[in-house]
Amino acid sequence: MTVNWTAPSGHSARDFIGLYRVGDPTLLLPKFITAGTTGTVTFTMPSVPGQYEFHYLVPPIKTRVASSNVITVVSQQ
Repeated sequence: MTVNWTAPSGHSARDFIGLYRVGDPTLLLPKFITAGTTGTVTFTMPSVPGQYEFHYLVPPIKTRVASSNVITVVSQQ
């Protein structure tokens, strides 16, 4: 899954996009973004069926500033 992101110029080099299961605060996978103002990061989605979303987070306390639409992973039979 490719996530396109946009950030203001001068954003922190520690900003990242995290993959979360909807309703669960546990970070499943972080991907740090580049110093530019736009870009993409690629995630491998979990094999566990469920609903997931991406959050754009800024340090130091992982403040969420944006979220994606919900992505549904279905069982592959």
